[in-house]
Amino acid sequence: MTAAGDFRVDIEATPATHVVRLCGDLDAASVALLMQSVGQVEVERLELDLSGLTFLDAAGLGAIVTIRKQVQASGVSVDIVRVQARHARLFLISGLASLI
Repeated sequence: MTAAGDFRVDIEATPATHVVRLCGDLDAASVALLMQSVGQVEVERLELDLSGLTFLDAAGLGAIVTIRKQVQASGVSVDIVRVQARHARLFLISGLASLI
C-alpha cells in the first residue's frame, strides 16, 4: 500500500496479474503517487480497480489514460474495472467510454 493525503494505492500481485486498487481522491495532487506506484509493470495483465475512488478529476482521468497507453505499449493487457457511475460519466463526457 502506498498513500498520500486522501489517496491510496493498494496492489495485489500474482505472477500474471497486478490488481491496482485506487482509493480516495485521484486529482492533480495524487497523480504522481499513482504513476510511481504503477511504474514498470512486468506482468501479462494490469487491472485498475476504481471502486474505491471518492473523487476523480481531469488530471486523474488523464493519468489513468496515460498509464493505460504506456502499459499497453509494453504488451501488457489493461482493464479498467469497477467504475462507479459518477466516474463512468466522466469517461463518457470525455469521449473515453470505450476504455471502461
